[in-house]
Amino acid sequence: MFKNRLSAKKSCPRESDLELYLLKVNYGLPFSKKIQSHVKSCMICQDRLRQLRGFYRLFDQEISRPIPREVYLLAKALKDF
Repeated sequence: MFKNRLSAKKSCPRESDLELYLLKVNYGLPFSKKIQSHVKSCMICQDRLRQLRGFYRLFDQEISRPIPREVYLLAKALKDF
Protein backbone atom coordinates (compact mmCIF):
# COMPACT_ATOMS: atom_id res chain seq x y z
CA MET A 1 0.00 0.00 0.00
CA PHE A 2 2.74 2.46 0.95
CA LYS A 3 6.31 2.72 -0.12
CA ASN A 4 8.40 2.53 3.00
CA ARG A 5 11.54 4.53 3.44
CA LEU A 6 12.95 1.53 5.28
CA SER A 7 12.78 -2.06 4.11
CA ALA A 8 10.86 -4.49 6.26
CA LYS A 9 12.88 -7.13 8.05
CA LYS A 10 12.16 -10.81 7.49
CA SER A 11 10.63 -10.97 10.97
CA CYS A 12 8.17 -8.13 10.23
CA PRO A 13 4.53 -8.99 9.67
CA ARG A 14 3.10 -8.47 6.21
CA GLU A 15 1.60 -5.04 5.62
CA SER A 16 -1.82 -6.65 5.19
CA ASP A 17 -1.49 -8.18 8.67
CA LEU A 18 -0.54 -4.79 10.13
CA GLU A 19 -3.60 -3.32 8.46
CA LEU A 20 -5.87 -6.02 9.90
CA TYR A 21 -4.32 -5.42 13.31
CA LEU A 22 -4.93 -1.67 12.99
CA LEU A 23 -8.54 -2.22 11.93
CA LYS A 24 -9.00 -4.63 14.83
CA VAL A 25 -10.19 -7.45 12.60
CA ASN A 26 -10.86 -10.41 14.86
CA TYR A 27 -7.80 -12.46 14.09
CA GLY A 28 -7.57 -13.72 17.65
CA LEU A 29 -5.63 -12.69 20.70
CA PRO A 30 -2.39 -14.57 19.89
CA PHE A 31 -2.17 -12.80 16.51
CA SER A 32 -2.78 -9.38 18.06
CA LYS A 33 -0.34 -9.95 20.91
CA LYS A 34 2.35 -11.14 18.51
CA ILE A 35 2.02 -8.05 16.30
CA GLN A 36 1.73 -5.72 19.29
CA SER A 37 4.90 -7.16 20.77
CA HIS A 38 6.76 -6.89 17.47
CA VAL A 39 5.66 -3.29 16.82
CA LYS A 40 6.92 -2.15 20.23
CA SER A 41 10.46 -2.95 19.19
CA CYS A 42 10.37 -2.32 15.43
CA MET A 43 10.67 1.24 14.15
CA ILE A 44 9.91 0.08 10.60
CA CYS A 45 6.52 -1.35 11.60
CA GLN A 46 5.80 1.65 13.82
CA ASP A 47 6.29 3.83 10.75
CA ARG A 48 4.12 1.54 8.61
CA LEU A 49 1.31 1.71 11.21
CA ARG A 50 1.64 5.50 11.38
CA GLN A 51 1.23 5.68 7.60
CA LEU A 52 -1.79 3.37 7.69
CA ARG A 53 -3.40 5.42 10.48
CA GLY A 54 -2.92 8.57 8.40
CA PHE A 55 -4.47 6.89 5.37
CA TYR A 56 -7.54 5.76 7.31
CA ARG A 57 -7.90 9.15 8.99
CA LEU A 58 -8.05 10.81 5.55
CA PHE A 59 -10.33 8.07 4.22
CA ASP A 60 -12.79 8.59 7.09
CA GLN A 61 -12.81 12.34 6.45
CA GLU A 62 -13.52 11.84 2.76
CA ILE A 63 -16.38 9.38 3.17
CA SER A 64 -18.06 11.56 5.76
CA ARG A 65 -18.45 14.44 3.30
CA PRO A 66 -21.52 14.73 1.10
CA ILE A 67 -21.03 13.93 -2.57
CA PRO A 68 -21.35 17.01 -4.82
CA ARG A 69 -24.37 16.80 -7.13
CA GLU A 70 -22.15 16.99 -10.23
CA VAL A 71 -20.17 13.95 -9.10
CA TYR A 72 -23.37 12.03 -8.34
CA LEU A 73 -24.80 12.83 -11.79
CA LEU A 74 -21.54 11.82 -13.49
CA ALA A 75 -21.43 8.51 -11.58
CA LYS A 76 -25.08 7.85 -12.42
CA ALA A 77 -24.48 8.59 -16.12
CA LEU A 78 -21.46 6.25 -16.18
CA LYS A 79 -23.44 3.52 -14.44
CA ASP A 80 -26.25 3.79 -16.99
CA PHE A 81 -23.80 3.88 -19.92
